[in-house]
Amino acid sequence: MHYVTNIPDPHIPEQAKTQPAAPPQLSPHYYVENFCLLIDAVFTRYEDLLNEDEIRLHHDFHTLSLDAKSLYVRLLTRSGQCIRKSKLNYSEISNLNNAIEELQRSHLIELNKPQDATDLLNLLTKAELQNDLQQTTQKAPLHYRKPELIEHIVSHIDRDTIHERLWQLDSFVYPEKQAAFETYLLCFFGNTHQNLSEFVISDLGHVRYEAYDLCNKTRFYNHRKAIDLHKLYSQVRESLELPENKSNSHYLFNTALNLPSPEQLGGLTRRYEKIMVSTARQLERLEALPAAMELYGRASVHPSRERQARILKKLNQPQKAFTLCQNILATSQHPEELEFALRFGKPLAKQLKQSFQNDKPTDITTETITLEKQDMSVEWAVAEHLSNHNQQCFYVENSLFCGLFGLYFWDAIFNPIEGAFLNPFQRGPLDLHSEYFYLDRKPTLDRLLEDIGTDQWQQRILHTYEHKQGIANYFVHWGIINQPLLELSLSQIPSAHIKGVFEIMLKHPGLYRNGFPDLIVFGPNHYQLIEVKAPGDVIQPNQKRWFRHFKQLGIPAILMKVAYSNNP
Repeated sequence: MHYVTNIPDPHIPEQAKTQPAAPPQLSPHYYVENFCLLIDAVFTRYEDLLNEDEIRLHHDFHTLSLDAKSLYVRLLTRSGQCIRKSKLNYSEISNLNNAIEELQRSHLIELNKPQDATDLLNLLTKAELQNDLQQTTQKAPLHYRKPELIEHIVSHIDRDTIHERLWQLDSFVYPEKQAAFETYLLCFFGNTHQNLSEFVISDLGHVRYEAYDLCNKTRFYNHRKAIDLHKLYSQVRESLELPENKSNSHYLFNTALNLPSPEQLGGLTRRYEKIMVSTARQLERLEALPAAMELYGRASVHPSRERQARILKKLNQPQKAFTLCQNILATSQHPEELEFALRFGKPLAKQLKQSFQNDKPTDITTETITLEKQDMSVEWAVAEHLSNHNQQCFYVENSLFCGLFGLYFWDAIFNPIEGAFLNPFQRGPLDLHSEYFYLDRKPTLDRLLEDIGTDQWQQRILHTYEHKQGIANYFVHWGIINQPLLELSLSQIPSAHIKGVFEIMLKHPGLYRNGFPDLIVFGPNHYQLIEVKAPGDVIQPNQKRWFRHFKQLGIPAILMKVAYSNNP
């Protein structure tokens, strides 16, 4: 068999597969080392923007003993705001009581801090709630579940009495400066969903990241207001997603309407606009259309204008909807938005009896083959069918052109321009999946495009492949791409075709990283891209988009429909 496929073959016996290497061992205090790395990195870059509490956290933590540091990080990074002292059991901490006393002296923990009674009661078992805490004249029924029992206790015992009885039962340890730590996390990761576990993934060798410069000149935040606004945006976004709020149009509208705008504070504009769009979309679902239009009008990101046009049509304002479609066609660089305007504007133009840009349907060359159904994917079956002594078939899907893109533009992707990188754990810059990636680096990317077809451009790809092997990059799938496939592709695919594909991808890398055909066939003097569809499968919009571009670029591509000869 002379074909090569780059997706793991399910028919290879397990014993023939390479066994993974044993992961490296972490030190017992790895989490303390990672915590120090995080707060030191943020302090170095943002000391001038940190408030007194945040600066104090950095200073006080570094004065602690290793035991106290270990306990504080354990407490600060666990789920829940506090923990019972009797539940503290960390083998790497040699003297727990001394660590607790030291943290108390440094005001980094507080014992028995008054808190919400329900939260504290949840730390007890049901038996403890029944036997040690419930001492009212009206006992709760024995069949009560724990949440019902807690509700009963809260409704029959006053808050101070609950706290007094809890503290008689156990001590409750509360880590202080949680808000300060949240600021460190935000400044390090640039979001509220990543945490110290990212360090563990890296330490264990699961992911290797590119080394790029992180310095004050390229930092994401340059004003304290930007940090506070970002924290506020995250809190508001979470609030808007709560089930009890998502159904309240009045709450949704007023919360979003009163959200402070970011003005010119770096990348926060995009975050602000995403909140506007997502909230407006929910208002649409609730039929609060004027409110939705108001919020959509505060955002320029897609699909703001698309949704406005749809609402205008629904409100029986076809002329305004049509004008908006025309504006999109005149100003947009977003592929999906342009496609919408062409598709949506056509019937509006007909209704208004106005001329409109013609949206020609995608003309896709289609072939049908008949195969015997086998115990393998349809793509594998077609690859096997097409392979012979004259040609090789590779099952690559999105990996080939994306891999070429990621390897060729590697240095541009990891160029630490202002606001692109926040921490050492990124597979690419923050704007990589948007239309802003090209706009923010236009001179550099244009020079690289001009070099395609010259003597050195292919060597750039192969050199990067050799020297960056295994380093995380959103566009390079190391388990699929390999050097023989790269060399064959660079020798067989005309440079003009690769350049054309790159130019399309640069318009919006996030959208154009998907939708490539499943297979590529190389013959003696030709190549062809093949999208495979089993019976009942249909071609997707992103695939149609690429077929339209392939035709414009002169790239040979077909849709291959499969029929099975042994269907019942």
